[in-house]
Amino acid sequence: MSSEKVVTQKAIHELVGRTELKTIVLKECHAVRHSGETPSHVKVSLESNMAAGQDRVDYMFKANCTLSSGATEDTPAVADISVSIVVNFAISEGPQASEAVLSAFGEEIGILAAYPYLRQNIQDLSSRIGLPALTLGLMRRGDSSPLSAAMFE
Repeated sequence: MSSEKVVTQKAIHELVGRTELKTIVLKECHAVRHSGETPSHVKVSLESNMAAGQDRVDYMFKANCTLSSGATEDTPAVADISVSIVVNFAISEGPQASEAVLSAFGEEIGILAAYPYLRQNIQDLSSRIGLPALTLGLMRRGDSSPLSAAMFE
């Protein structure tokens, strides 16, 4: 959802003032265990999409976790876990927000609404397939480092 246009904090705050969180919906959850090995490494990625209308904006966030027993790319996956969450916001009357502002709103506000649900469902799914509880790390604002996860027995 990144945008090439510069978006001001004022524009995002104006949109926040006209926006209400309506629903957070679990769209998809999937976990598959490929082997009985105990994983020691986790690779986490986050995807996002946006759909906007005149009086609403919806964001889909999908966390993908690949667990392996080694740190190299050629190490076979022990398990794959993915969770998709859709966050729906209603927008009250006012000027139409640009796509860049809506995108920035999703990156700053929408993900904060979705992230606890992503974390909880990933932890639940990892336990359900017999793995150590997998906990997504903290999201840090303005940090370009990848998401992390930790496993606890």
